[in-house]
Amino acid sequence: MSRRCAGTTVLEAFVAVLLGTLLVTLAGRTLLHAIDVSRTSIERDDRLMADRVARLVLRSELNALAPAEIRSTGGDSIRLRAIRGAGRICAIGVDSSLVVDLQSRRAPDPAKDSLSLVGALGRGQVLDLMSVSPATGECGPVPQGRPVRLRTGQAVESPVVFLRVFETGAYHLARGALRYRIGGGGRQPLTPEIWDAGSTLNWDGRGLRVRLLDSPADSMSVAMLARPW
Repeated sequence: MSRRCAGTTVLEAFVAVLLGTLLVTLAGRTLLHAIDVSRTSIERDDRLMADRVARLVLRSELNALAPAEIRSTGGDSIRLRAIRGAGRICAIGVDSSLVVDLQSRRAPDPAKDSLSLVGALGRGQVLDLMSVSPATGECGPVPQGRPVRLRTGQAVESPVVFLRVFETGAYHLARGALRYRIGGGGRQPLTPEIWDAGSTLNWDGRGLRVRLLDSPADSMSVAMLARPW
């Protein structure tokens, strides 16, 4: 009698181990599938975000410029004057300074910014920015932006009515990401490293066509005409 009980116990233990192994295997497969689905979802979200960032950044930069201010430097890059502020010129000082009612994305920086001046007849002039200081009360009682005094290193050719603050920069599609470089500095990534090699920026003198390989918006590419002048 005791031997039959012992035999039954061994069989039950074997079945329990077998069922446990099957459950662990199924749980492991379910977990791996969930991880794979999560990874795919994250990669797709990264691609969608990268697409949106590339479109918004490039459109924002290019729509502020004329074709002469944009220079293509290759199949993966475009060099341009990146506008960082603009405003009405309120006064011109004898020390080659300009009081400007400035509206800007950030404060002007003499270390990397220059000035593009526009006269009443459309004539332009580009000057170096040497220093920046406040100019409270010099642009009338109700300025539209933030009045500042911008000192330059050259004489201002009067009359001028409008000014833009810009930095010389370049956008690159390199190592799977859209990157930005100021002057000769390093390329800072603006998006995740998500696109395949061969993605391109093509400037044809009228607009920018962007080809983003392996993009979720299109299984092959995304084409964007930034601005038809």
